[in-house]
Amino acid sequence: MTDAGIKFLEGRNLDPEMCMSLGITDNGKELVIPFKVNGKTVNEKYRTLRGKDWRQQKGGTQCLWNQDILHDESQQGKTIVVTEGELDALAAIQAGFGRVVAFPGGAPDPKNGRYGADAEKYKIFDVLLQLLRQPEEHKTNVVLAFDGDAAGKLLVEDVAELIGQYRCKHLNYPTGTKDLGDCLSKFGERGIEAVDKTLRKRSVWCSMAGEVALLTSFKKQVLGEAFSTGFGSLDRLFQWRAGDTYVVTGVPNDGKTTVTMALIAKAAMMHGWRVGVFSPEQDMALMADDLAEAIGRDMVERHFVGIAPAAYGDACDLYWFLDHADRAVRQYRCTIIILDPWNELEHTRRKDESMTEYVGRAIIELKRFAKHMGIILIIVAHPHKLKAGEEIGLYSISDSANWGNKPDVVMVVKRVENHTMIKTIKVRDQKRMGSRGETWFSLDINRLQLMPSSDPREMEKKYRGNKGQAKKTKAATGALFED
Repeated sequence: MTDAGIKFLEGRNLDPEMCMSLGITDNGKELVIPFKVNGKTVNEKYRTLRGKDWRQQKGGTQCLWNQDILHDESQQGKTIVVTEGELDALAAIQAGFGRVVAFPGGAPDPKNGRYGADAEKYKIFDVLLQLLRQPEEHKTNVVLAFDGDAAGKLLVEDVAELIGQYRCKHLNYPTGTKDLGDCLSKFGERGIEAVDKTLRKRSVWCSMAGEVALLTSFKKQVLGEAFSTGFGSLDRLFQWRAGDTYVVTGVPNDGKTTVTMALIAKAAMMHGWRVGVFSPEQDMALMADDLAEAIGRDMVERHFVGIAPAAYGDACDLYWFLDHADRAVRQYRCTIIILDPWNELEHTRRKDESMTEYVGRAIIELKRFAKHMGIILIIVAHPHKLKAGEEIGLYSISDSANWGNKPDVVMVVKRVENHTMIKTIKVRDQKRMGSRGETWFSLDINRLQLMPSSDPREMEKKYRGNKGQAKKTKAATGALFED
């Protein structure tokens, strides 16, 4: 490397030896940055030592800079940092991040808005998407260390949508800086360490900026349309709305899964929706046969998508589920995603994290996924062991009180003889979406049909009342004749 190249790097607090170890050289006028795939140079990018002009090798392969690090087994499962430029990537590596790649394509022009997650230029991220789908990478988080300007924010939105917001974090930079290169140049490595320290305190996804203003100045959020369940008595209790999270609970063998499938089969037929089902307790092929028997194979082929592990018994944790649900929504355009049941996920807690803290975090991430993807999320969850005569309430669901606090709708399924009750014990948006209450059905398991019924307990009371009244009438009539 020439003296001019060394001076250029040192002027940005970059270590020339570290840069050279990564293949960075110069030609006296430009910094030369090699792009390698499987150790072979497939492209080069050039940056003037004076000014800020960039160019690339003509006909070079488009790929992430330093992408071979993604397949380094020593880095497996570690956080991946994606920067907007190669100099920012060098700053991150110097500050101690091991798994760093750079996107060479540039951010969208704020005047034109987002490119969109499916833009051709983002095909370069396919290698990252394939990596994140490997079982050993399901828990891997991705830090989007793009510029803090308007263009960088658009790039964050595009790439987070592409990769999945549930696994992404992104950075806020100190005042007077807009990227990691600025942090290193102005504050040295401690500047990047400060950014990283703040980042570690955050949940997986956080907004780029908050807002504090008069309440009346906020714009209304666009709420999804409420869709009928197809049952008049149920519509007054709840309706379907994209972005909402529904929890179905009930004691074992009272029909939680069957009722859920009956409800979504009706919704699929009414509204033309496609449904993604994760139900590891069931054989997917047998489920398809049962559904075909109930609603017809053509309906099943057009409206139902299975989500299953590669082999029965394989561990599926929260991030595995989110990754595969994301694929079901993007690839098959699913409107409804079902997780049945919650306890079949492998619940991997963080160090020193209690079960209730984990459940709270998991529900937040599931809700965030539903909101971001604009889908209806249904979670089937078991209650804890109930005492004799105890009714299921908001805080009866196993593992955490967060089941009562965080979902949008919580409903209980209960079977009494041949009758099935659906009871809403929580409806967050009662003004628009329904209310607490109950309704009764007769459930045809084979045809997955719910037919309006009456409360069998009231029917029993009425029967007993009529029987008692008959006895009184008979007694009175007998007394009359005896007189």
